[in-house]
This record gives sequence, C-alpha cells and structure tokens, in this order.
Amino acid sequence: MRVDELAEPEGDDELFDVGEEALRLKPFMTGDVFVDVPGHDNESITVMIGGHPCVIRGGGGRLSNRVPCFVLKPTESRIPYTDWPEHHWDKFPLSDALGLGTRQAARLNEWTSVHRSELLRGRRRVTLTERGVYILQQRLTHSLTRCVVPLTEFEIASKHVLREVELEWEWVADLVPGGESAAESDINPLVREFHRFLDAEGRRELLKQPGGEARLRALVREELQRRRRDGAV
Repeated sequence: MRVDELAEPEGDDELFDVGEEALRLKPFMTGDVFVDVPGHDNESITVMIGGHPCVIRGGGGRLSNRVPCFVLKPTESRIPYTDWPEHHWDKFPLSDALGLGTRQAARLNEWTSVHRSELLRGRRRVTLTERGVYILQQRLTHSLTRCVVPLTEFEIASKHVLREVELEWEWVADLVPGGESAAESDINPLVREFHRFLDAEGRRELLKQPGGEARLRALVREELQRRRRDGAV
C-alpha cells in the first residue's frame, strides 16, 4: 500500500473479532457494533461506535453520557475489499459472515448520539482488531477531508490507549466471576477498580513513557496476583 492509498484489508480476520470473550469482557471501543438500539421513533437500529476511545469515555472508564455512533444500513451491492481504496469512501462495510445481515455497512456520514444505557455488552455483536480500528479511523478521516493519513499515524496517536484497553480486558477477565457469562453488574465494578488502580501513583502516565508499557503491565499483573492470593476475588 502506498502512503497516499487507503488500506485494502486482506480478509475478515484483519478487521473483526467476534470471540465470546471479546464481546463480553473487552472494554467498549471504537468500531464496536451494537444491535437493537432504539433510534428515532423508537425503531430498532444497529450502530457502530465512531468516537475515538478518549472521546467515548469519561473518568473511571465510564462511557460518556452520549456516545457518537455510525448507523448501519445495507448497501445496494456487495463491496469487496479490493474496492476499499478507490470506492465507497463514505462507508465501512461489514462482512456478511458477521451475521448482521446482508451487505451491511457503517455509514460514515450518518451519525447518531446513543445514550450509554443503550450500549450493553449483551447487544454487542462485533469488535474491531487493533488494525481494524486504525483502518476505520483512516476511512473516517478521508471521508471528511479527502486526506489519506497513513495508518502508522493513527497507531502513534492511539497505541497507548489501546494498550490500556488490553490491560483492562486482562484485569476483568482475570477477576470477574463467571467469565464470558458474567453479568454487566459484575463487570462494571471491576472496570472502576482498574481505573482507580491506574490513576493512583501516576501509573497511567507510564503508558506514555519509553519502556513504561512493560512496567505497567508488570504492575497490573502483580496486583492481580496479590488479589488472588489475598482472596480478593
């Protein structure tokens, strides 16, 4: 791919993660798809979170009161990955294999503001891989500006946030009772505890420092071991 070209995905696995653990335990992220969300006149719609991870969250890892999302709608014809660099710039197509319906695509110019109470883990059907997030951000930026930003620039801007997402996921998966079948009421307190841990003693800032990611990962795992040892879970 040239630096002035939009990315052409090689396949579904490059973009999408529909594993049960990811859908249930992964933090809410850019590109997550939710079904049965009330739209105008209370009709049921499917949406994809469009905001950057820092835009959709407030303190303590809590979702913002309202979350900017794209609306999903069917396209007139199938859009193969080979068409992504040169056509359909206002869309982020989703594979039929995801089970969302035929020829579905997130409309990058059709936004809706969704209250956080409607974005439930039980309604989440798709998450994006890390590379999928960067490709979505690239297509969104291009749809608004016609500027092709290299994927490496999005990685530089967001990598520390996505490392935090990985650590939160590990924390919740390690501590939550019931694993993938855990209730949201069991997951949410663990999310808050994780962010309190990161906020203490400047730990969160390690993600922005050279070598800090490895240090923070070690601190998180030490704390998880301590909690298990002390019977905190």
